[in-house]
Amino acid sequence: MTGRGRLPRLLLRLYPRAYRERFGAEIADAFRAQLRAARRRGVVAFLCTLVRESIGLVRGGIAEQLAARDHDGASLAPLVQDRPRAVQGSEVERAGVRPRAGSLDAWRRDLGHGVRRLWRDPAGSAAVVLTLALGLAVCTSVLTLVDHVLLRPLPYPQPERLVRVWAAEDEGSRFLDATWDEVAALRSGEPVFESLAAFSIAPRDLADDAARPAQVEIARVSPGFFDVLGVEPVTGRSFTAEEEAEGLAVVVLSHGFWRTRYGGGAVLGRSLSIQSQAHEIVGVMAPAFDHPQNVALWRPFTAEENVDDDRELQVIARLAVGVEPARASSAATAALARLRAERGGDDEELTAWVQPLREMLVREVDEILWALLAGVAALLLVAVANVANLQLVRGTVRRRELALRLALGADRGRLVRQLMVESLVLTVCAGAVGLVAGQALLALVLRTVPADLPRVAAVQLDARAAGLVVLLTLAAGFIFGLGAAWRTVARAPLAGLRGGRGGIDRSDLRLQQTLVGAEIGLATVLVLTAMLCFGGVAAQLDVEPGFDAEGLISMGVSPPPSVDDTAPRQDFYEEVARELESVAGVASVALGSSDPVATDGFRMPFELLGAGAPREARAVLRSVGPGYLETVGARLLEGRTPTAADHASAPGVAVVNRAFVEAFFGGSLGASSGDSAVSDESGALGRRIRHPAYFGDELPTEHEIVGVVADWVPEASIEPQPLIFVPYRQLPWPRMRLLVRVDSIRSGGAEALVAGLRARLWSRDSSMALDDTWPVEALIDRRMARPRFQMRLMAGFSQLALALAGVGLYAVLAFQVAQRRRELGVRRALGADARALVVSVLRRGLLIAVPGLVVGLVVSAGVARWLESRLVAVAPFDSGAWFTVVLVMLGTATLAGLVPAGRAARVDPVEELKADG
Repeated sequence: MTGRGRLPRLLLRLYPRAYRERFGAEIADAFRAQLRAARRRGVVAFLCTLVRESIGLVRGGIAEQLAARDHDGASLAPLVQDRPRAVQGSEVERAGVRPRAGSLDAWRRDLGHGVRRLWRDPAGSAAVVLTLALGLAVCTSVLTLVDHVLLRPLPYPQPERLVRVWAAEDEGSRFLDATWDEVAALRSGEPVFESLAAFSIAPRDLADDAARPAQVEIARVSPGFFDVLGVEPVTGRSFTAEEEAEGLAVVVLSHGFWRTRYGGGAVLGRSLSIQSQAHEIVGVMAPAFDHPQNVALWRPFTAEENVDDDRELQVIARLAVGVEPARASSAATAALARLRAERGGDDEELTAWVQPLREMLVREVDEILWALLAGVAALLLVAVANVANLQLVRGTVRRRELALRLALGADRGRLVRQLMVESLVLTVCAGAVGLVAGQALLALVLRTVPADLPRVAAVQLDARAAGLVVLLTLAAGFIFGLGAAWRTVARAPLAGLRGGRGGIDRSDLRLQQTLVGAEIGLATVLVLTAMLCFGGVAAQLDVEPGFDAEGLISMGVSPPPSVDDTAPRQDFYEEVARELESVAGVASVALGSSDPVATDGFRMPFELLGAGAPREARAVLRSVGPGYLETVGARLLEGRTPTAADHASAPGVAVVNRAFVEAFFGGSLGASSGDSAVSDESGALGRRIRHPAYFGDELPTEHEIVGVVADWVPEASIEPQPLIFVPYRQLPWPRMRLLVRVDSIRSGGAEALVAGLRARLWSRDSSMALDDTWPVEALIDRRMARPRFQMRLMAGFSQLALALAGVGLYAVLAFQVAQRRRELGVRRALGADARALVVSVLRRGLLIAVPGLVVGLVVSAGVARWLESRLVAVAPFDSGAWFTVVLVMLGTATLAGLVPAGRAARVDPVEELKADG
């Protein structure tokens, strides 16, 4: 016997024995006839027919085995049909009454049937589509953001070889920038780097004929910077070797700066001025290039900048082929050790370590984004569970219909396929709606995303994200369809027909309750996480900042190019301050090298004099004018603040903060409820410090500590640093800020007030360069942008999950009430009052919700611990938050049961008994 003859007989082993004895020969003949007809059409047609007919035999065998099980071993086919399933509708039957199981016409009919089913139940179909579309939309938007920021490789050639090289003193200070000597040592060490470059970010004054002068952030780069990254300008060129080596005056613009300042027009060859020096524009970078982030332009280091010894260089490198970061770290540490030995070993002992560049860029946001992705996954699971519950209810309602069709001889494979097609129609609709909604939601998310989030400029809904949505949609359709088929078609048809009106299958009931309980558990986790995040953000803002941010405006002002020397620059700043004091509504104006929100700055080395040998230390320096501490609202703990009498020829004075006292004197200034009272003497007043002569020997380098102020803490996650405030005339910092105290900033009036102050300055001298002027309260909000962003999204996820869980519980209770109407009617006829029925339904809803709530609270305990370790000021077991979550979830369960309970109370016993009769 040939292979084609043995194959059908082998596949017929899948059928019941009685079926094979009656129809086996006919099926085998039909199989061979199909193959003979296909062989005449070619090899491809023959192979396709062989596969199709083999699958048909397998499906028919499974269906007959299920049918035989349903009828105690006797197939339905001999009872209701004259031809077996494997032969019905085949090409041997030319009547064409039924299409072949695998033909295109059959699928087209099933598709039409699925669309008609969707329109016959518009409310149920809309609930399924909208619920799944909501989950897919949220998943699409957040996953697109996470994909572009965290998961995608950097847009450079071989990005896995790009690294950031850090200097480090110990585990507490692992992120140190480098000096030029250290960069040279890294280049000359073991050849673990294919190329290496350095850059530094600095604010500079920019002037041109395109707009008003402005202060912008620029990147000064060493030779080979663009080569390390493997990028070239999209317009023009990068720097030549001669320009990089000699520090010639050329710049390459960022794409964003080119668009905003020059409108995207022709700029090559145009001139702009940086710190009064003309520079030629030679190129514009591509939109995707943003390293370092948010700089306006790049220029080569000048010859003077190449010889200083400031620790300000950020080092990037491209690893040599086959070199791992660990080996590169060892080689870099050895290079710095050789440099220290060449210097005689007097320098601080440094190590070095290498970090992948992508990891470095996202190190401050990866945990936030992963947490958001986990929240989205939980929300999607809630939506999927809700859709599964709705589909289960829809399938239960259709059980009698499907059982009747099976009893009349309908092919089980055909019914399975119809249910699968119906499910796919629903999920495809949901996927289409989810893609459109996801695009809109992504645009909304991008409008609220923090400005310093890396790589966010390239975020968009692309084919990769759309493909993921398509896969999720098809997977959901397959799973839901398969589940519906298994719960309905695989049942014994006689059992389905015996289920009379009002019957509820216990397994279906348990599954529905399990799904709703899972929804409530996940919703509990999301709601509690959102509340803890909200409490953490509120706690970070609810601190005593040490200054008064309300009504305070910070303005960065640079002198015009004509003002260059130190003394004229001092006079200029003081004249500008007096000019602004005359503006209506301005209470006071003061000068300072930074605003009170700044937490970093120049860490000045100094010696602490007295009490033995001088002690060397570092503290952050603030150069301040008279009245600065009063203008910002600093709280004076003891002593006095700098005044106009503290000029260049007067004895040097300084004011320090509480952190300085605790760090260098071991003193303890007690917490004060007043403005100036202290509980203990700090021991700082009268002590002296000495620092290098930064601006000439004629200025004092020794300063007596004359006052102590409270620490400046703009939010709770900031650890106060030791600060030294030195009078501006005694330490004339080259670039100062104006701190303007206004009577009040009305809601919506901040922009107009700032615009008025800027216009007043430009009316004095239009060549002044100003930076972005901000109310200090807005600067604090910017510092809190990331935790606020996380809090808002988690709050949105929790609200959606809570709503979906409530809808799911409502659907289950409403279905149960509908199925139990006869029972409820009998109970009413026997004297049960409406209140008892309402309580019964509400109690059933709570019995479903409480287990899910308990499981959700247990899982939330672990999540709360994780939040405590990652977010500052989060109280993981805040009793108020936990109690509120319990009340919210129980209240949601109660509200979900009110409408079904009302329907149960309104059951008419007479009508129900008539219907049963």
